[in-house]
Amino acid sequence: MSKELLSQANSHSLQRDAAFIFEDRINHTMSMGTVETHRIPTPVTVMGNCSSPHAIPILLNRLYEYLFSKRLQMDGIVNPSPYFRVTTHPLPMTKREQKLATGLISMVTTLFLLIPYCFVSANFVVFLIKEKQSKAKHLQVTCGVNLVSFWLANIAWDVINFLVIVFLSMIIFSIFGNKEYVGTADRFFATAVLLLFFGFSTQCMAYPLSFLFESPTSAQLSIAGITNLFGFVLVIVNYILECMNS
Repeated sequence: MSKELLSQANSHSLQRDAAFIFEDRINHTMSMGTVETHRIPTPVTVMGNCSSPHAIPILLNRLYEYLFSKRLQMDGIVNPSPYFRVTTHPLPMTKREQKLATGLISMVTTLFLLIPYCFVSANFVVFLIKEKQSKAKHLQVTCGVNLVSFWLANIAWDVINFLVIVFLSMIIFSIFGNKEYVGTADRFFATAVLLLFFGFSTQCMAYPLSFLFESPTSAQLSIAGITNLFGFVLVIVNYILECMNS
């Protein structure tokens, strides 16, 4: 029957969460010295989608409405339309389940936060390489621009841009109520400081690496890949190793 339902899955416009099987027979095996298999008739078999927690209660409600309607028809009532109201609600999570769900959400949030920040750190070198590629840096130096002033101006501009990104990130954390990051004043301050130091450290890494590239695109992808490796892949490896038994 499962194969039959799967073969008809694409024929319905909406998701099929459950199904009825009428006048079915199921195999029941009993072991008392010898193994015996019996075919037990079942008037109705309810098949539900386990990924939909409310499917079975709703389906049972429809089944009882159908059976009650048939009973009313047997009593002589024409076109009966019985209606039952069902209320279903999942059981509250235990403390262990709450901790597990909170930990998984925090980990996923952290991983998805690392991905855009990897590209933010890679953007530090794009404008520098474009200036070198178009000879704009050479023109500025020829016109008397001091190299210290040139690099300090670039650093200041990148720092200001990164401060805006950190500020917006903290606002998003506060809006969505991520208690792991902004639940208390200490957590808020620690998260902000961590993001700021991440920007400063990747900036110090990206500037020397910019001398190895001639194309802004290649530099951006390469530095993003390096940051992704150390900030994303190794975090997953560390989490997996912590979950493994020593």
